[in-house]
Amino acid sequence: MDMSNAETIKFNPIEVYEFLKDINQDFSIKYLETTCLKPDLDSKQCDICNLLIYAYQDRIKQLSNESERMIKARQQEIKDSQQQNCRGILCFTKTTEKIFNLTFIYKEHNC
Repeated sequence: MDMSNAETIKFNPIEVYEFLKDINQDFSIKYLETTCLKPDLDSKQCDICNLLIYAYQDRIKQLSNESERMIKARQQEIKDSQQQNCRGILCFTKTTEKIFNLTFIYKEHNC
């Protein structure tokens, strides 16, 4: 395949970012990081750098919300586990009391 006559297709970096953002936010951020370093952007470089900052902010918020949900879910798991352990201890205590009482009654009647 002869590539000598091929022209470089130039895309609007902001439109490419918007497209990639819908597919994968991390990949779109990597694209902006790479793109904002290119010297041929001229007047768009500032816009792309600002867009990168907003993309970082959005991603941080998203990760924060995800971790917050995970933390709450884990706290609920721990709470449920503690309640189950308390029920188990209470059940064990009641069973132990019953055994003690039965043993006491048995000793009273057989002694």
